[in-house]
Amino acid sequence: MKRTSASIDLGSHTARLFVAQYDKESATLRPLARKRAYTRLAEDFSLTGNRFIQPDALARTKKVLVEFLEYLKKFDCDSVYAVATGVFRDAPNGREALEYLMNATGLEARIVTGAQEAMLTSMGALNSLGMEKEGFVLFDLGGVSTEFVWGDPDDPDTSSVPIGCLSLTREYIKSDPPALAEMDSCSLFIDNALEGIFHDRASGYFRAISLIGTGGTVTTLGAMKKHVNTTDLGPEMLNGTVIEKGFIESVFEKAAAVKTEQRSSFRGLDRERAGIIVAGMMAVLRIMGFFRAERLVVSMSDILEGVLLEQFRNGESAHPDF
Repeated sequence: MKRTSASIDLGSHTARLFVAQYDKESATLRPLARKRAYTRLAEDFSLTGNRFIQPDALARTKKVLVEFLEYLKKFDCDSVYAVATGVFRDAPNGREALEYLMNATGLEARIVTGAQEAMLTSMGALNSLGMEKEGFVLFDLGGVSTEFVWGDPDDPDTSSVPIGCLSLTREYIKSDPPALAEMDSCSLFIDNALEGIFHDRASGYFRAISLIGTGGTVTTLGAMKKHVNTTDLGPEMLNGTVIEKGFIESVFEKAAAVKTEQRSSFRGLDRERAGIIVAGMMAVLRIMGFFRAERLVVSMSDILEGVLLEQFRNGESAHPDF
């Protein structure tokens, strides 16, 4: 028996669509299509001040969702499962904003907690990497938060940390190119946030554990290593790619030394991500340093796959309480 369904992730910086067919006999997903659009919902977020989703950002997101739903008419989908993540959790008007989008488009969606987002992301990534029975630490670096999953794959620990490439950029990276003092402040915030979550464990606890990364910044690093544009890159090409810390450090130094306009010409770096990639790379490097990891395993498969796997494995046709 095969089912075709779609998942949508409404994130802080992008909205993404995934269409796949699930084969019940083999319990596998066959990707059919992917789409992504930059909505910049959290562009006016700061770590300490304004955290409201603005009308212009909602208008952009509504337009994208209408386009996604129109595109889905090409497929015989039995269901569309949409989840809203970081920005909707954190914004005081997050639920109101999501209700507006649902009423305006007819799409059903729900806000997932940081722990739920982490679990769904790890489900999608580990399944695609074939690592469901191995020890790991997985992080999903988003626009306003980073979700962590680690430990036993059958009963993992999860946590959400307020480290996001969009909010970090807005709070700390004021100059173009960024000033050294700005990057030092940003780095210190990241280190303190990680220590605040993992303070009861020495980072050595995680030695010899696979460090897996997902999210737009990690995908971009994978594209840059392979010298291809992200529009030409799919999970089948990227999943399992290993990036050495030295490569990320080299790319980071080059990106931090030039203005956004120059940075946007880097092969593999989308113009829309050029303005936040320095903070994103810094977060990746500080995470690798904290866990004493010299290499990073990349996964382009994430919450989009996880949402569908959860639905298909449970045999449910409605939104579950994940």
